Amino acid sequence: MRINPQYINQMCHMAEKLQMTQQVKLKTEKNRVPGARASGNTIYLRSGLLQNETLPPAAITFVIAHELIHIHYRETGWNRAKQNLLSFCGNKKASALILLSELRANIEGRKLANLTPDEVENSLTLMYAEGNNGNDDNE
Repeated sequence: MRINPQYINQMCHMAEKLQMTQQVKLKTEKNRVPGARASGNTIYLRSGLLQNETLPPAAITFVIAHELIHIHYRETGWNRAKQNLLSFCGNKKASALILLSELRANIEGRKLANLTPDEVENSLTLMYAEGNNGNDDNE
């Protein structure tokens, strides 16, 4: 699946605004549930996000900005896996740190993408609704 060059340009522009020194890559992965994840310096956009015709372009822009914030603060890879594992095992501090990092990524990602709170809220509402209609299985 090909990523629209508009989103690649937006990602590069947002990375410049963050003064990121590492090169960030944008790739796709097959998964029907709209969303994305960051691993190392790569953002993986799910096919369910890119192929969904009901989601506004602001939704994809927001998701990219959100994941860029995680990369900027090095909340990917082993650091994130460790927090997830500790949280899964009942560590409340790890759970709180995950929640705070997600909130920060939402707040700073919205500003970075220059979106209004309403645009983000509408995008998240549509993505969560789509996610709950499907499952997390790969295509």
